[in-house]
Amino acid sequence: MKKLLYCLTISLILFSCKKEDANSVQNPQTLAKTNSIHLSSKLAPQQNVQLYKSWSMNAYAGYGYYYNTKTFYVEVANLAYQKNVFAHQQMGNGLWQDFPLKYLNSIGDNTEMWGLVYDYSGWGTSNNLGDSFAIKYVVNGQTYWDNNSGKNYTVCGSEGMYLQNGVNISVDTSFSYYSSNSATSTSNFYIVADVRNIAMTKNVTVVYSTDGWKTTLTSPLSFSKDFAIGDEAFLISPNVFGIERWVGSIIMKSSSQKFIQFAVSYTVNGQTYWDNNFGNNYQLQVQNY
Repeated sequence: MKKLLYCLTISLILFSCKKEDANSVQNPQTLAKTNSIHLSSKLAPQQNVQLYKSWSMNAYAGYGYYYNTKTFYVEVANLAYQKNVFAHQQMGNGLWQDFPLKYLNSIGDNTEMWGLVYDYSGWGTSNNLGDSFAIKYVVNGQTYWDNNSGKNYTVCGSEGMYLQNGVNISVDTSFSYYSSNSATSTSNFYIVADVRNIAMTKNVTVVYSTDGWKTTLTSPLSFSKDFAIGDEAFLISPNVFGIERWVGSIIMKSSSQKFIQFAVSYTVNGQTYWDNNFGNNYQLQVQNY
């Protein structure tokens, strides 16, 4: 994916940043208010597995090189230590294949997040996946399925992000990164988030810190009507699933920071939703240039 980051032709806008005193704005883990909702497990009672989100990208970059990526993030009930989770994916030839997912982290309520980034980019490599898939969970000798109520999930070509019902905001860590340029003594923070288009009027904001939350900075993200993913392909926002892409580019004068921690909030219809990585916040290491 790093190759893709450097080749993006996104026109990002530099936003003004608001610096807050540590006494007035705290670590997003403690920012919960009565009208705020943080990411949490979306598994219903007696439900053992469910797709959380999926991303699809199939784009020609030029000169015979193709970007091909599909991601799966899945919630599973922690029924036993030994378990296997798969993306049961239809291939381009019509056959079905199991792709094993890896454990990512615990997300509370005895629930875990498992995921896979399947990257098959390369020279002369076009899409070798079909559009349909389901989620398979094997534990204690039992197999549980999330096949979208018998319809399977369909995320085609370059449709972008699919968010499960009830998930209204998601940071796209594939496109978010933090870089430093010693020649100019500047640091650049690029952030990408996806939100469900609940209403026309909305605000999406990144809250971040470069000193372990001693001080906190905020900056608004901006709606992106399209998002370049190659020389000849764009994601259209909102996409077919009603998901919008919001982006931001922040330039900081000092390049002395080693990492940045952040979370993203989404306010719409008087309700604020947070993606703070299930209470852990996101952290990006500096990429030096």
